[in-house]
Amino acid sequence: MKQRLVLYEDRHWRVLRPLTDLTPVPALAFGASDLARRWIHATGLPLFAIEARTAVMPLWHHAPVPDTGSIAADDEAVVINAAALPGPWYAAAIAQRSPALFLADGRIAGARVPLAMLRAGIGRGEDFETVMLSLGLPALVVDADFIKYPWDLIARNEDAIRADLADMKPAQDGTVHRLACLESPEKIRVEAGAVIGAYAVLDASHGPIVVREGASIAPHTMVHGPCVIGAGTQLLGGVISGSTFGPECRVAG
Repeated sequence: MKQRLVLYEDRHWRVLRPLTDLTPVPALAFGASDLARRWIHATGLPLFAIEARTAVMPLWHHAPVPDTGSIAADDEAVVINAAALPGPWYAAAIAQRSPALFLADGRIAGARVPLAMLRAGIGRGEDFETVMLSLGLPALVVDADFIKYPWDLIARNEDAIRADLADMKPAQDGTVHRLACLESPEKIRVEAGAVIGAYAVLDASHGPIVVREGASIAPHTMVHGPCVIGAGTQLLGGVISGSTFGPECRVAG
């Protein structure tokens, strides 16, 4: 038996407006990546499906690609509400008897269910939650927390970045100008193709900094960690801290 990850967006996406008007909840930037990729990393499971509104999913140009091949009859789905945050509750819930529906504060945080039992819900998009509720799974109360409001993404982001990058290996594979300043370089990663301009300051004394492939930081820009500069993003001046950008953002200037 193999476990496969199914991520979904529940009806509470409306409370996260305006961020979710044109973006599915799993795509929201948070920590070192986005809500979907944080769960892929946290579970270590192959992604089988992402269920969200069909009107906004095509607008997510950098979505992770599900793997739907080689499905066995006894495969199991680990279903996760993308707005739920990884934590000790997940390991405790997965260790319990299957099938089960994981509930926190009256809201579905996730589930374990035979994949064959869930197949009718795959591809249903915003109706996926209704299908989940119709399965009649036994409920297991868990201590999960959620991204409930837009400001939660800001208030929790610094801690999320620190957690996501706790095992990061430092590197300077990109182009770092000789007059740029890297404070606490053991907590800084500049990926290949990234460019750090003259007199730019990357200060990681209070948290790690990652500059992804193809990103650029203009001269005289100051970046205070924890901070993640996504692929292709351009920081064009000012003081940046505690933020997750990209891919392809343009900031300041």
